Amino acid sequence: MHIIIYTQIDFRINTGFEAIFCLFEYILYDFKDNKRVNSYFINYFKHFKYYIDLKYKSYYEKITCYSTILEYTVDKYGFYINENRFLETIPDKTDYAFLIKLTPDDFNTKTYKTVHILFGGRAISTVKATEYLQTQYKEIYKKFNNGHYFFAIEINLIDNSFNHKKGIIDLTKDMFP
Repeated sequence: MHIIIYTQIDFRINTGFEAIFCLFEYILYDFKDNKRVNSYFINYFKHFKYYIDLKYKSYYEKITCYSTILEYTVDKYGFYINENRFLETIPDKTDYAFLIKLTPDDFNTKTYKTVHILFGGRAISTVKATEYLQTQYKEIYKKFNNGHYFFAIEINLIDNSFNHKKGIIDLTKDMFP
């Protein structure tokens, strides 16, 4: 079961970040079957794909939400970022937690909201993405300031830990033109 929280909040109340007159959309979800998340990926991250085992195809075909993110395979699992980057997962051993931030400058309209999308290929990776934001928000701010970002952290599924040796895998330049 995935954590499902979808709301709009004033982010400074929960994180300590100062955000004057901004509305934040904070999404923790199984990104594969959420219409709102899919629309962000379709509009902003067209090349991002999640390669999953072919045996799950019948399950995802039953979901009523449209998804262009999924690709089915029998031999290579993970996240396709672009033609030069693929984050491979090993079933029951490794996964990735993703943290994405879209700022008002990323939207084609006059909007004053910031969107945070946190997810992983598995439920525990989604939880780890939220844990990372909660515990490392100061470091994230030091690295990205108020700008957008898109990064991943490898998760060891055996003990549910972050792979700190790899550190964050910054995909911001790959995902934002």
